[in-house]
Amino acid sequence: MDIARGGYSPVVSLSGQINSNAAGDISRTTQSINDYVPIGTVGAGTGDLVYTLTPQSIPTAFESYPFFDQFGNNINQFVGINLQVPIFNRLSTRNNVQNSELQLQQNILQLEVQKNTLRQTIERAYTDALASLKNFNAAQKSLEANEESWDYAQKRFEEGGMNIFDYDNTRNRYLNATAQMLQSKYDYIFKVKVLQFYLTNNITL
Repeated sequence: MDIARGGYSPVVSLSGQINSNAAGDISRTTQSINDYVPIGTVGAGTGDLVYTLTPQSIPTAFESYPFFDQFGNNINQFVGINLQVPIFNRLSTRNNVQNSELQLQQNILQLEVQKNTLRQTIERAYTDALASLKNFNAAQKSLEANEESWDYAQKRFEEGGMNIFDYDNTRNRYLNATAQMLQSKYDYIFKVKVLQFYLTNNITL
């Protein structure tokens, strides 16, 4: 939003440029003489020459112009400052600011929704872990009771005090209680690990 509000402020920019040039077929004068140079004629048919009023420098010897000498002597520099004042785009800037404020409010609302969703998920994971613990404790008690019944049934069956039908039923109840206890145990461990992940964003095995 602060970026959008920056559109109300003037913008100052600084620019600069430096360049040079050189050519391979350029020569420079090494020697010259000063002399009067004819610039025209006067008289009808006589052809009398008219010379300059002052002596002129006339080159008499030349040499190749070195590349780096040309490059150094032809350097051009430029520095400029540009000022932009937002006079006619204030409506556009205002709209950008309003849109940014609206987007900020939407983001805040979405964040609150995500927080509430996460809190509900954690609460549900905690409730599931408690329920799973209760089931595990109940399964342990059921296993203890059925294990005691199974021990008693074995002794009675060995002494002939129980028929095979009741003996098998007692054993099956003990096996089912064992399976139920193991299932509730691993379900409880799983629910605890889920809760641990939501609270610490990490799982330890």
